Amino acid sequence: MKAACALIAGLTLAACGSSPTSAQPTGVSTSARGPVGSPSAASCPLPRPSSAAPAATVPSPSAPTSVGAISGHVNYPSEALPSQLVYAISQPGSAYAVYSVETIYGQGTYTMVDVAPGTYSVFSVVRAADSRPECATFGAIYSKAVPCGLDVTCTDHTPLPVTVRPGQVTGGVDPSDWYWNAPDNSFQAPPAGVVPAHSFVPTGGAFSSARAAAGDFAEGRAQALPIETMDTCPKNRACLVLGSEIDGANAAYFIGASGSNHDVLACGTYVYLDSSEWRALAWRCRKDRVFPAVGQTGTVTLGIGAAPTDCANVRATPGLTGKIVACFKAGTQVSLDAGPNYVPGGIPNGLWWHVSTNGWIADEYLYR
Repeated sequence: MKAACALIAGLTLAACGSSPTSAQPTGVSTSARGPVGSPSAASCPLPRPSSAAPAATVPSPSAPTSVGAISGHVNYPSEALPSQLVYAISQPGSAYAVYSVETIYGQGTYTMVDVAPGTYSVFSVVRAADSRPECATFGAIYSKAVPCGLDVTCTDHTPLPVTVRPGQVTGGVDPSDWYWNAPDNSFQAPPAGVVPAHSFVPTGGAFSSARAAAGDFAEGRAQALPIETMDTCPKNRACLVLGSEIDGANAAYFIGASGSNHDVLACGTYVYLDSSEWRALAWRCRKDRVFPAVGQTGTVTLGIGAAPTDCANVRATPGLTGKIVACFKAGTQVSLDAGPNYVPGGIPNGLWWHVSTNGWIADEYLYR
């Protein structure tokens, strides 16, 4: 899938925060879009911000007990789960207000905090670093089609009202209706004031240090604000902590974290040394811990299409020339006590990990 569209160049962007924006309320999209499977929808998922209109604002709450929160899941009609902007816009009849929260790549849940009591419609769009003004509106709605099951019989894409009460979390709000067709203009694009200002385009290529290569790659994947510790992450922003460096042989990895508010993933960034220069290999996040990593236990995976008799070779030395000393079937639990070692050629990324009391196994059998 092509890169998602970001904002029109020249807009003044404000960071997402916990109080309502003073920017203009969103206008209703005039573009009727079909399911994500259509070529135009698939190529340009990020909508333009809404056009200008008079705005009413809601005063910032004076105490935490006077605000509530919205939580739920995000998804995307693809194998990957890109970083998203989830936003709540007050429904007609209420004083205008809009709130938002960001998610990172692979983050399946969100919690939008410090939301003033009221009734809202909730939407989601993909965040990205590309800027193509020709792209039209496309996003997801928390609509009546969501509890219906989003199959072909679910034809009502009207946004469901989400009621926020003081001191409470309104849960189960999943803006997952990417398949809407909007003759009724039910989708509302995000106003410019809540669209994140910290898009980052990675430099790529080679770096003089492992940390520089890892930081460039991780920030580009997460599209998040780089900070030192997650407890300093601003509310409703997506943040990235690169974390501590663990060195292997011609390779290194970093154990950090990324996410927003209460929804934080453990993230590992993997790099390798090519001659005298460091290059990025992978950025992987999961809910509980970083794996593969030294001192961690995980499961051998063989991928889709593997036969029950298939197994992953374990070798006496890292690399395909090492003598085979064992072969692990899918689901085998392994504990790692050394690595990663970078050995170019033969496997997708060249990383090898040592399995306690056994030998070396290729990285590709550990991270799926």
